[in-house]
Amino acid sequence: MPSPSPFLPPPLLVSPPRRRHKGPLCRFPVSPLFLLPLTLLPSFPDTPFPPRPSSSLFPLPSSLFPFSPRRIVIDALLIANPAAGSGPRWSRAAARFDLDRVLTLLRSRFEIEVETSMFPGHAEDLAREAAASGREVVFALGGDGTAREVAAGLLGSASQLALLPVGTTNVLPAALGLPRDATACARRYLDADPTGSAAIDVGLCGDRPFLMMASRGFDADVLARLSPRRKKRWGRLGVVAQGIGELLRHRPRGFEIELEDGGQRSSSQRAELAAACNIAQYGGRFLLAPDASPHDGLLDVVLLERSSRMALLGLALRVAGGVRRRPGTPVRRTPELFLHGSGPVTMQLDGDPLELRLPLRVRLLPGALRILGSAASPDPRHHL
Repeated sequence: MPSPSPFLPPPLLVSPPRRRHKGPLCRFPVSPLFLLPLTLLPSFPDTPFPPRPSSSLFPLPSSLFPFSPRRIVIDALLIANPAAGSGPRWSRAAARFDLDRVLTLLRSRFEIEVETSMFPGHAEDLAREAAASGREVVFALGGDGTAREVAAGLLGSASQLALLPVGTTNVLPAALGLPRDATACARRYLDADPTGSAAIDVGLCGDRPFLMMASRGFDADVLARLSPRRKKRWGRLGVVAQGIGELLRHRPRGFEIELEDGGQRSSSQRAELAAACNIAQYGGRFLLAPDASPHDGLLDVVLLERSSRMALLGLALRVAGGVRRRPGTPVRRTPELFLHGSGPVTMQLDGDPLELRLPLRVRLLPGALRILGSAASPDPRHHL
């Protein structure tokens, strides 16, 4: 028997070859039983915004899941109104937000393109083109008037409206339970689920859509005579100053109005101010129709039979003071109403004066528009 090589250890000291696991887990140096707890974690549904895992048999901190694993990028368009942000420089909403920062936030979730509204009605055309091209979300960067124009272009489509408020009053976001700040809204949209967006009613005054209210009377006259320069420079202060001036030289003019009740038209009645409200808020933080909701399919019509200076001043004080019971100012609930007469008339739609022609039919389209990130039934006092 030959002697063992001096370069090798004795045969009894040679260790056997290490056995490795065969199959797809052969590269793991530990038992595959180590992976068993991971199979007990909740699975993520294939939705645009799946929830983060909250609990399981083996709880893990949420900081381990900063992003959802199957986040889907959404095709979107942002329509910006360069004239938004009226008021003194120290109070302008546009001066308190950074557009680049908002876009940076949104682009982490949306594939977004930016367009600028160049003239009245341009935002509606841009929104209609975006809906026709299949954009899932259209952002409206501006005030309530910009939101109304964009909504008009989205009616009849599957596209959703997302508000980025930088306007003078920003009443609509507060009524829908959204922040009144564009940056805060952008942060909310990062976690919003498009499949769970609430649908709101949209009003039609003739063929002109509105989201908040349509009115005829004193407030429409004030906004019609308010110069764009004063509104741009002074914002709400300019509107108040114009209202005081109009109140001093106010001459009431009555008109005939007819409301539908139970599928039938009621008898005509005379009024000097009528406001068909789709939301509770008016002019910012005030409640004109406290029980109005954009989800009930009804308009809350505030009527003022006599619009003398004292009657208008009393209504303004009661609204500003939050008084819900207002003698002499009935509120009727109806799906539609009719304004009789002939010739041109100045109407106020969502804070903008428009020249329309009588007779006019004012009605609602129930659930005609979906709003990204809005609550189904927000409290009217939200963000007041």
